[in-house]
Parts: sequence; structure tokens; C-alpha cells
Amino acid sequence: MGSHKGQNRVWLAGMLSLLLAFGACGESESLINHGPNDALNDDAAFNDIVMRCTHNSYHTRPAAAWDPSHEYEHLPLDGQLDAGVRAFELDVHKGKGFPVFHIQVIDPGTTCADLGECLSVITGWSERNPTHHMLVVWIEVKDELDRGFIEDYDAFDEVIRSSLGERLYTPKDFQRTYESPRAALEAIGWPTVGETRGRVMLVLLDTSEPHYEGYRAHARGDDGPAMFSNARVEDYDAPWAVVTKENDPRNAAAIAEALEKGMLVASNTGAAGNSDEENQSRLDAGIENGSHMLCDDFPTPRDEGGYWMELPQFFPSGCNQKQTTGRCELLDVE
Repeated sequence: MGSHKGQNRVWLAGMLSLLLAFGACGESESLINHGPNDALNDDAAFNDIVMRCTHNSYHTRPAAAWDPSHEYEHLPLDGQLDAGVRAFELDVHKGKGFPVFHIQVIDPGTTCADLGECLSVITGWSERNPTHHMLVVWIEVKDELDRGFIEDYDAFDEVIRSSLGERLYTPKDFQRTYESPRAALEAIGWPTVGETRGRVMLVLLDTSEPHYEGYRAHARGDDGPAMFSNARVEDYDAPWAVVTKENDPRNAAAIAEALEKGMLVASNTGAAGNSDEENQSRLDAGIENGSHMLCDDFPTPRDEGGYWMELPQFFPSGCNQKQTTGRCELLDVE
């Protein structure tokens, strides 16, 4: 298993390459001197930007991988945030504290043991870096092999609320003065980067039962659900629908349909087990087609070399090529 020390070395090398890339474009001085309150473009809509995202963000490389798709290892979540990642995916299981890992026995490695610990790491980083643009955490419930499904959604939401506190950005926050999140999206669009700085939004990734309908059905109190929900295409007009995931970033038609509906879109780019050429083509397509979150197994350079999500044109996040308001400017996101 690769060590975190080795990961840190390659991350530092990657950061140096990013700085040099900006320098080659004449932007290095702007990047280095850009202070926390200097000329930040708070007026850009949140869906005008594109951000680095990681797939299975907790994952560590198993000692003996059963499948090539397991051959990757992430830095701890706060290390990823330092490296420019702004969106995550966590696999959550049934059990005390809602454990976070991929597959029992086969691929169990994780940098944070349960949902509360993972979110607390994010909260700690946010406290130290309060001017960050809003972070997104995708939650996939992987309880099919857990001898029963997660049913206590109140307990689930309580872990989220207690771990993030006032940083949590909920569907009710997005709804603002309108009757539903969808109504707010259609009337006034996404909030601005400035309005959501320092916040964290969670999205339930599952689009199958029992959780797709089950989670939303439970939250009927004044506060509503803690998480947004991943909308299937047939539900884009539903009152709660503002976020979706199109796994394949090369599916331009599907992404265009989601963007036309104002949805915030995530896609999977580089993955262990794919060739470098396929990973690069998926990354390029995600940028070109306008996915807001580019979710990758390799956000930083690797010890063994090869593909990684090299995006020297922006750090930590940049302007989406399909931005709708035109208010986003490079280097003004954070």
C-alpha cells in the first residue's frame, strides 16, 4: 500500500507544476497574491463554476486488489481540500455511526471511519479556510450487503447536522422564499458564490429504492431534509430537483438536457482500471460539456506516473465553459 508520505510528495510536486503552469501563462503573480478578500467574484452564480471532485473520496489502496478499479489511494479529506478538491463522494453503510468504506473484506480501506468523522474533517478544514466556495459531498448508501437497509433517516440527518452545524447548506436554504427548491431555481436560479461561501451541501446519490423515495419521504418537519437528492432525468421538474449526476461526461446530450433545466451536474472522469487515454478523454469531455463536478480517482500526480486530473487553467476551481450568467472570471472563485 502506498504511504500518505508518498502521496504528500507527489501532491507537492503537483502543486509546483500548477504554479509553474500559471507562471507560464503570466498568471502566477495573480495566483500567489490573491488574498482571501481581494477582488473575489462573489457575484458569480454557483452553477457558473467547475470544480475538482474525487470518487470514493475516503479510499485507500488494498494490500491485494481484487480488481484493477481498486488500485488507487486518496489523501485524507483535508489534504484533498488543500490540493484543490471541492467535491467528494462517501460510501455509507448500515451500522453504528454509519461506517464509511467501499466493500467489506475485499476493499475496506478508508481515511475516515464513519460519516461523522468524515464530515468533521471537512468542518475542521472549513473553519481554517472560511472563504472557500461551497463544498459538495455526495452520499452513496451502500447497504445492500449490510444485513438490512438504513431506515433511521432522522439519525442519519442528525449526524450530518451535528457534524457540520451552521456550515450545512440545506434544500430549505436553497428554497429561500419560494415554495420549493425547484420553484426557486426557476425563478431566480442558483445562489451566488458569495452567498454560499463557507457552506457545505450534501447530495444523496442513490436513484433506486428504498432510499430514492424513502429518504425524502421521511423529512416532513420544518427543517426538511439535510441532503439534496440526485434527480433522475424523468424527475427534473419535481419540486425538489436541482442536482443530478450523469456518470459519463462524454454524454453531451444528457448533460445539455440537465444544464437546460438549471441542474448542478457531476460526472466521473479518471478511474483506476481505465487507460490513460480513456481517462484523459473523459476529463476533456467533462470540461467541454459543462459538468460542474469532475469526479476522479487521481486528483494529484501518482508515484507510478501516468494520468492525473491536471487542470493548470484553474485552481482550486474555475469557470464552467457552459456558464449561464457570464459572471464568472478565472481566479476569482476563491
